[in-house]
Amino acid sequence: MNLDIIIIGFLFVLFSMIIHEIAHGIMALWLGDCTAKNMGRISLNPTKHLDLSLSIFLPIVCILTNSPIIGGAKPVPINKNNLKWGNIGMAIVSLAGPLSNFILAILAISLIVIFNNPIASIYLLFFAKINLGLMIFNLIPIPPLDGSKILYPLAPDFIKGLFDKIEMRGSWIALIVIILFSSEISVFVSFLQSLIINVFMAFLS
Repeated sequence: MNLDIIIIGFLFVLFSMIIHEIAHGIMALWLGDCTAKNMGRISLNPTKHLDLSLSIFLPIVCILTNSPIIGGAKPVPINKNNLKWGNIGMAIVSLAGPLSNFILAILAISLIVIFNNPIASIYLLFFAKINLGLMIFNLIPIPPLDGSKILYPLAPDFIKGLFDKIEMRGSWIALIVIILFSSEISVFVSFLQSLIINVFMAFLS
């Protein structure tokens, strides 16, 4: 694979993950919790957010294998007790990250339609696919991914207990599950990426 594509892809992933994490922190701040702000996580500094397995290893493997690019970052520290509406507030904070990636993807698709520049469109489409991949991946309900926290308020107690135990073990369990089901996840992410892009391209054209 072209080295330029690897570098550009990694930079796109890095930027998109930073915006994702900042969105979590800002939403938490709006809902009453200053933990992320006080710990410097509402920051464009990538070192504040990087997770070795999810932010570096996983995206690079995806790029090298020409798979849909997925990844994540260190969970933003949130004190649920400070949030309005408790677990519901936590779900809203968790949703803010994937939503930020969705907005970035739609902005990129909009620019493709508006400017209709073949060269720019290649990079904008790449950027849109990365953000949709990050959104879809982070909505998977496996701790510490956002999907688990969005589902948490609606989950029965035994599922909540399972989520809590997995959360304490960090991101490696999520990475193991991803590796075991990599083919299925790749097909699923690719399908949703294409569907969303085609729908919005048709809508905006």
